[in-house]
Amino acid sequence: MRIINKKALHNYHILEHLEAGIVLSGAEVKSIRNGRMDLGESYVKILDDEAFLVNSNIPKYNQASINNLLNVLKVNFNLAPILKVKKRGEYVLNFSVEETKKLVQIIKPFVISSMKYKILFSSLL
Repeated sequence: MRIINKKALHNYHILEHLEAGIVLSGAEVKSIRNGRMDLGESYVKILDDEAFLVNSNIPKYNQASINNLLNVLKVNFNLAPILKVKKRGEYVLNFSVEETKKLVQIIKPFVISSMKYKILFSSLL
């Protein structure tokens, strides 16, 4: 994955380009894949022949919100979807046919008729 600090390219005249890698934990990688990295005020500092990225912001990846959604669906609506994680951190909830019919009845009062909605029906594996 390549991340470019566009603000630095705009604010400074870059004389020399260097490319380097960075060691990240799993949670940081997931957060970056979701597009949640801020390099706005960051810079690289060289100390003892090592490069350190300073003032960058990589927010903590929050799996708790997804688990909370699954819990609310289970406890409040008696729905037990299967969670699938696709590329780029996208989440898909797969419901059985019976659960899908129940879900449609739950959300029907909140659907705006002028908008188009797409509900995917798929069999459980």
